[in-house]
Amino acid sequence: MPLAAHIKHVLDERASHRAPASRFRDELEDHMSEEDAEATLRAVISFARYGETLGYDESSDVFSLEDPA
Repeated sequence: MPLAAHIKHVLDERASHRAPASRFRDELEDHMSEEDAEATLRAVISFARYGETLGYDESSDVFSLEDPA
Protein backbone atom coordinates (compact mmCIF):
# COMPACT_ATOMS: atom_id res chain seq x y z
CA MET A 1 0.00 0.00 0.00
CA PRO A 2 2.01 2.98 -1.27
CA LEU A 3 0.23 5.65 0.80
CA ALA A 4 0.81 3.80 4.07
CA ALA A 5 4.47 3.35 3.11
CA HIS A 6 4.73 7.07 2.33
CA ILE A 7 3.23 8.01 5.70
CA LYS A 8 5.60 5.62 7.49
CA HIS A 9 8.57 7.06 5.59
CA VAL A 10 7.64 10.62 6.64
CA LEU A 11 7.22 9.52 10.27
CA ASP A 12 10.56 7.71 10.21
CA GLU A 13 12.31 10.88 8.96
CA ARG A 14 10.92 13.13 11.69
CA ALA A 15 12.54 13.28 15.11
CA SER A 16 9.12 13.36 16.79
CA HIS A 17 7.82 10.49 14.62
CA ARG A 18 4.57 12.44 14.25
CA ALA A 19 2.86 14.16 11.32
CA PRO A 20 -0.53 15.82 10.87
CA ALA A 21 -2.99 13.86 8.74
CA SER A 22 -3.83 17.13 6.97
CA ARG A 23 -0.45 16.95 5.24
CA PHE A 24 -1.39 13.67 3.55
CA ARG A 25 -4.97 14.78 2.91
CA ASP A 26 -3.63 17.81 1.03
CA GLU A 27 -1.30 15.61 -1.03
CA LEU A 28 -4.18 13.31 -1.96
CA GLU A 29 -6.36 16.27 -2.95
CA ASP A 30 -3.78 17.11 -5.62
CA HIS A 31 -4.95 13.95 -7.39
CA MET A 32 -8.58 13.41 -6.33
CA SER A 33 -11.61 15.11 -4.84
CA GLU A 34 -11.74 16.16 -1.20
CA GLU A 35 -14.28 13.40 -0.47
CA ASP A 36 -12.19 10.72 -2.16
CA ALA A 37 -9.06 11.92 -0.36
CA GLU A 38 -10.83 11.65 2.99
CA ALA A 39 -12.16 8.17 2.17
CA THR A 40 -8.72 7.03 1.04
CA LEU A 41 -7.06 8.32 4.19
CA ARG A 42 -9.75 6.66 6.36
CA ALA A 43 -9.09 3.36 4.59
CA VAL A 44 -5.34 3.66 5.26
CA ILE A 45 -6.02 4.53 8.91
CA SER A 46 -8.21 1.44 9.31
CA PHE A 47 -5.69 -0.78 7.55
CA ALA A 48 -2.78 0.61 9.58
CA ARG A 49 -4.63 0.15 12.86
CA TYR A 50 -5.60 -3.41 11.95
CA GLY A 51 -2.02 -4.22 10.99
CA GLU A 52 -0.65 -2.24 13.95
CA THR A 53 1.80 -0.44 11.69
CA LEU A 54 0.91 3.20 12.41
CA GLY A 55 -0.76 5.07 15.23
CA TYR A 56 -3.44 7.65 14.58
CA ASP A 57 -4.94 9.97 17.19
CA GLU A 58 -8.40 11.13 16.09
CA SER A 59 -8.59 13.97 18.60
CA SER A 60 -5.42 15.62 17.28
CA ASP A 61 -5.66 14.22 13.71
CA VAL A 62 -2.02 13.13 13.91
CA PHE A 63 -0.20 10.03 12.71
CA SER A 64 2.61 8.58 14.79
CA LEU A 65 4.71 5.48 15.15
CA GLU A 66 3.28 4.96 18.64
CA ASP A 67 -0.09 3.64 19.77
CA PRO A 68 -2.15 6.71 20.73
CA ALA A 69 -3.83 4.84 23.62
